[in-house]
Amino acid sequence: MRLRFYILFLQFFLWPLIVTAQNDMDKAYDYLVRRGEVEFSFPKPKPALTHYFLSILSIDKITSDSIFANANKDEFEKFLEKEIPFRVLTPAGEKFHPKYISSGDWDYYPTYIEYVQWMQEFETDYPQLCSLFSIGKSVQNRDLWFIRITSGVKPSGDKPKFMYSSSMHGDETVGFVLMLRLIDYLLTNYGTDERITQLVDEIEIYINPLFNPDGAYYGGDGNTLSSPVRRNANSKDLNRNFPDPRVGSNPDGPHQPETLAMMSFLDSMTVSMSANFHGGAEVVNFPWDTWADRHPDHTWLRYVSKEYADTAMYHSPPGYLTSINPQGFVKGSDWYIIAGGQQDFVTYFRGGREVTVELSNIKFPSASTLPDYWEYNYRSLLNYMEQVLFGIRGKVTDQATGLPLKAKIELIDHDADSSWAFSNAISGNFFRPVAEGVYSLRATLYGYKTKQINSLQVFPKEYITLNIELEPDENLLITDSISVQPNPILYAGELKVFINERSNVFIEIFDFMGRKVSGMKPMVYSAGEIIFTLNSSNLKPGLNFIRIRINGSNQTKKVLFLPE
Repeated sequence: MRLRFYILFLQFFLWPLIVTAQNDMDKAYDYLVRRGEVEFSFPKPKPALTHYFLSILSIDKITSDSIFANANKDEFEKFLEKEIPFRVLTPAGEKFHPKYISSGDWDYYPTYIEYVQWMQEFETDYPQLCSLFSIGKSVQNRDLWFIRITSGVKPSGDKPKFMYSSSMHGDETVGFVLMLRLIDYLLTNYGTDERITQLVDEIEIYINPLFNPDGAYYGGDGNTLSSPVRRNANSKDLNRNFPDPRVGSNPDGPHQPETLAMMSFLDSMTVSMSANFHGGAEVVNFPWDTWADRHPDHTWLRYVSKEYADTAMYHSPPGYLTSINPQGFVKGSDWYIIAGGQQDFVTYFRGGREVTVELSNIKFPSASTLPDYWEYNYRSLLNYMEQVLFGIRGKVTDQATGLPLKAKIELIDHDADSSWAFSNAISGNFFRPVAEGVYSLRATLYGYKTKQINSLQVFPKEYITLNIELEPDENLLITDSISVQPNPILYAGELKVFINERSNVFIEIFDFMGRKVSGMKPMVYSAGEIIFTLNSSNLKPGLNFIRIRINGSNQTKKVLFLPE
């Protein structure tokens, strides 16, 4: 009798839990079939298991007691192996249908076709201020559009380069529309608003509103943003797909077309400052994400993040930007560790300074709320952009010829790993945002004597300008028998190799990741000049390395290929 009572007791209390668990499992696989991904939450486990889940899942956020995650089929089945209870979450796009009828106040999510039209119209309406270009294609062959905004339109080595990119997670949509509105705001206010005019005059501004069009427009080009997904069309999280300073080149498997396009674009120039925009939380996140170490510019990164957060919180209702930290900002790894993020890639491998801004606790809010998020953030967007103008800037030239030089610009007893800057090879200009303080600067370039400048006092929201002339060092200069003209190459160029005697010459070309692009079979040439044609048949967009072997002795040349 007692045994029967226990059986009835267990059935009564456990049966609802069993049914709920089975329902969640059914829903999970339904989402995986229909959307290629599932969103779920589970209780925060012990640190060792949390670390494991960080390595196999795409984490949205971590709270004091829960982890919110996104997984494709393979990742989800790895999660199930640990037999952790979980709760499937309904994607925002299936909870409601956003408002799509615009009142002219930017309370509107465009179709992909409309998005492209808007971008094209910016260029058509403001040809003296902006140009539209694609850095590549998504998996489903959609263009990855950028707008470049600056007076004079064309790229210049005389201005610092600044980048905003958004929505690499296709279902995190606030930044998408805010970037479109920011483009419009900069263009329409140029010439009438003094601050906007200064920003556009003095900065090359690059804005990519939508880095993951396949995820955002999962429903098709002609459909509104009705059911976006986080991942790209290959079910990859693009913010786990970049080379990582801790994990290495491929933390999440093969680089995706979108990732490769962004890497190549960032390799073609030095972006001094940047930010990328997300949703699902509200906080300004600064490097590093991948490890607990502090960046050498930790003080400056904390300062600009705090300025962004303070301004946004002042112009928003109580509680905005406080869901992760009451101060509104956090060092990434103090929140949770990820590998393969764009923020750390730009900061470590590309000599930039990038932060990640989580704009809204709701990933895909009603379009009617978008004007509110603009009101909360637009002043912060301008403040952050303006910071690229401050710190230390200058120009490096050859003392003998006056020609510009690409030199390493290092702050002594401050810079480490990859935090130094380089002057532009074409213009000689460099831009080095840095926190207030007193610094000693060192400029170095092989073939020239090192130059050191001491007692540089940097004040907040001001800049120092330096003209650095490097003196050739006759003891180091070598006769270069190899040249590339022009460099950078826009259409086609020539590699010229001069040999003093009959020699065996072998040429190979690699992209910036060290992958072989093309090669020419070893051949014996007579003394004199040898000319090879360089174009899209043997170069990849971005930085290429040409290795020339002459009678067993290697030399390497860098060439930048920037096809229009």
